[in-house]
Amino acid sequence: MDYRIKIAAFLSLAFAFGAPALAIPPTLVWCNNCTDLQKRAMALESPIGTTVYVGDLVHRNENAYYIDSAYNEENPPRLVKVPERFTPVAPQTGMIDALIDFYYVGTPGWQKAGSFQYPSNSINVYDVVDTGPDQNNLTDWVSRQPGTVPVELLDRLAQLATVLKIADLNAVPKTTYTITFTDGSSIKVTVDYGSTNPEYVVVANSGRDSHNNTVLSNHSNNLVRFDFSGPGNFNDFNDWLSRMGLLGYSIPVTPGAYWACTNSAAGYHCVHPY
Repeated sequence: MDYRIKIAAFLSLAFAFGAPALAIPPTLVWCNNCTDLQKRAMALESPIGTTVYVGDLVHRNENAYYIDSAYNEENPPRLVKVPERFTPVAPQTGMIDALIDFYYVGTPGWQKAGSFQYPSNSINVYDVVDTGPDQNNLTDWVSRQPGTVPVELLDRLAQLATVLKIADLNAVPKTTYTITFTDGSSIKVTVDYGSTNPEYVVVANSGRDSHNNTVLSNHSNNLVRFDFSGPGNFNDFNDWLSRMGLLGYSIPVTPGAYWACTNSAAGYHCVHPY
């Protein structure tokens, strides 16, 4: 049997029956609008003993290689890497096709964005900034929305990390949704398909209250300003006091619409900037 055919057959069986080979998935690299010779050269950048898929977004296809070793004909012979090309196999081809489809959905690129209005009138950003039932309800709700990327396409990408290792982290598909609440506050939820078990998660420090103040998910060593003047939810200030106290910030008892919070030798604290 041809060596390349044996490799393809082995990979097919490994993925069909869950063999240990799944622990180290093949690597995917991109070489867009490349010739076969250029793809071969890119594959050669990988170590001996690895399987490499070279995808092409322009031609919408992929080449598959097993990086082997052999002695050349120099005197004395020298061990060199040899890219053994074989016919791409499933499920890698299915994942690469899904990645290519994702890239071309909407505005071409790996980053997609969407927005939703959360239907509950009793929930705002302060209720979902921390892990808990309200945040879980939010992420579960977002996961059921059609969004800007077709649900069936997201399903095809759900097990991406167990099938392929994407060499370029800038080429990992990612979708971020801005969720707006009834009072005008908002927060971002993202799903990154480069993780082993992709899930919808709240983006840290992405929350904004109805006055457009940052709702901190955790301490910030940088100066953060807050402004509660102008229209907005009248509960924002009290929710903010509770939030900052929970994070360990000391806050003067004197009231005011403007605040600046930071970390210094005195610890995390807030002051009136003027």
